Amino acid sequence: MARTSFGFGTSLRVAALAFTTALVAVPALAADGTYNINVIIPLTGGGAFLGKAEQQSLDLAAGLINKDGGIHGKKLTPVYHDDQSSPQVAVQLMTDVIATHPAVILGSTVSQLCNAQAPLVKDAGPVMWCFSPSVRTEPGGYEFTSQIDSHDQQRALMTYFKGKGWKRIALITTTDASGQDAEKSITDLVKDPAFKDMTLVANEHFAPGDVSVSAQIEKIRSGNPDAIVSWATTAAGGTVFRALKQAGMDLPTAA
Repeated sequence: MARTSFGFGTSLRVAALAFTTALVAVPALAADGTYNINVIIPLTGGGAFLGKAEQQSLDLAAGLINKDGGIHGKKLTPVYHDDQSSPQVAVQLMTDVIATHPAVILGSTVSQLCNAQAPLVKDAGPVMWCFSPSVRTEPGGYEFTSQIDSHDQQRALMTYFKGKGWKRIALITTTDASGQDAEKSITDLVKDPAFKDMTLVANEHFAPGDVSVSAQIEKIRSGNPDAIVSWATTAAGGTVFRALKQAGMDLPTAA
């Protein structure tokens, strides 16, 4: 079963880029002589597998920076805050951290969390670096996003499918912000003249907390697709792949 993945190497490159941006913003020098950068990410809850990978990557990036002399000879220290994969907690942590007047805040990880945080920095900052590619930033605004824009990722997927001759595409998305964003993007793409020979033969949805999507997978099977797009972050993505395996559907699947 073929699938795309967010690799640890990519995570490290994103971490290094985020820290480079943070250094330009000049983080606060703490009383102990270290430069602290606040990081709000999910270390528990449904998004923890992403947040913990980002934490490992940020620690590695900080280690490389410190090995090379730190910031003007001062040690760089990421300060982690666990948003528990909860928008409410992410907003509260963001409010608390903003009160300390930082130049930049890294996180959160999932678009739903970043979308909840973004209004807090809209008018006066500080700079917020979201690790999700599925947020829509405003020109001249304070929110930045990591990786390639999800719309461009999905166009690249469709271009790849087209090149492989896979014309019948099935889509399954979560009902959260990331899933809704992907659904709009892909349903628009199949109307694009560049993909005129491609058809969306199934468009299924499920809640991020659902433990089974067997019914949705059977509907996808009935559409006889050539390939599948599963846009479901955190543990929800595993729910889709488990259902595909249980159904014996061995099709090219992009996640």
